[in-house]
Amino acid sequence: MDKSAHYVVRCVENAKFDVGIDFVIQPIFDLSRFACIGGEVLVRGTHRRNVVPPVEFIQHLEENGTIVDMATT
Repeated sequence: MDKSAHYVVRCVENAKFDVGIDFVIQPIFDLSRFACIGGEVLVRGTHRRNVVPPVEFIQHLEENGTIVDMATT
């Protein structure tokens, strides 16, 4: 794991969601009704000016049990 991915993992492990990780809501549209019917949360790690793709840190967080239910934090 590179330095940027390690930084993101540490932020999540320490529940520091205001740094090191960005959440974006991707709307889901029903084009037949022209309506937004929901959304999915996309996550990206950040370290300095680097974007850290989820593939670089999600598996590590799943393996060490750090993935948390964001709805309850």
